[in-house]
Amino acid sequence: MTIRHLQVVIPDALAQLRTLSKQVKPLSAFPVLEHCLHFGLKAQLWQADDLSHARVDAWQQSLLYALPRECRHHGAASARLTWLGEEGDARSGSCFQVMPVHFQVGLDDVRYLLPPPLSSVEADAIFESMKPLLASAGFDLLQASSEAGANWYLWCDRELKINTFSLHNLSNSRLFNLMPQGADAGELRRLMTELQMLLHEHPVNQQRERRGLLPVNAFWFHGHAPVKAVSCSNKSLVMSHSPYVRGLCYGLNLECLTLPNDVRALPNMNAEQVLLVLPSISLQSVEKEWLKELYAVLLKGHIDQLDIHLDNWQITLYGGRWSQWRRLFRGKQQEMKGFFS
Repeated sequence: MTIRHLQVVIPDALAQLRTLSKQVKPLSAFPVLEHCLHFGLKAQLWQADDLSHARVDAWQQSLLYALPRECRHHGAASARLTWLGEEGDARSGSCFQVMPVHFQVGLDDVRYLLPPPLSSVEADAIFESMKPLLASAGFDLLQASSEAGANWYLWCDRELKINTFSLHNLSNSRLFNLMPQGADAGELRRLMTELQMLLHEHPVNQQRERRGLLPVNAFWFHGHAPVKAVSCSNKSLVMSHSPYVRGLCYGLNLECLTLPNDVRALPNMNAEQVLLVLPSISLQSVEKEWLKELYAVLLKGHIDQLDIHLDNWQITLYGGRWSQWRRLFRGKQQEMKGFFS
């Protein structure tokens, strides 16, 4: 069987490419990806610095572009959806994901850095010291599971009017512009300030600094949006290991399957439209484990159309060797201007 339309979302790939772009030939280590970028049809889905698309991580926003337009607003509630995907219980109210960060004061702004992950002992100590402060303000600090490294969530029984932003892939934006906004945002900003004071001389941070590790001196709240019922017309078979994708499919009444062990088995899955969301792994692993095999299946004509989502860019290729050679000789290569900016 032939897959009429296969969409593949690759988290963090563009961020890795931008890091490598300082090299003379950043794509030389990824020949399949390089071929796709040079000879595929490129479409920029949104401007990289567009804050209206910064409510969720860039790969999550890219995933939403792979869904029908009427479903996209539902995916902005990434905290609640990830909570559900991690098998958290259904709750009412407002939900935020809690992200440990390090704020560094500059001459004209504050920038953020991602400190080395907290150990399980460090995380437990900070988690327990935060709970009373947050509870006194009417918030619950929770984990969807007891597993080490599980995400932290901030829940409030009230429906708060707050817009939050993701920090990922927005390192060039002023932090002030990304702070929580909306009628109830002042409440959340005050909590962030109080947590900074609590963390300033926290024993965990003192020990980390003695070991030469960047301290966790702040927490970023993100992923909040109102959830509205939506009827999704999506007919794609969705496959992913991501809790966010599982929660999104649950909210849209779609089935989410695990990723296949063998890419070559995809054409036998009896689905004309397939949406794959790959795990956050290195580009070397993406090239070897996914793109190389997918491109081979494409050339054999088992995929009519392949869309590769790299954050705000979509790369489209068509199946069959004749289609590939026709693309190769049809004219000059498309401009890559702005791709690595």
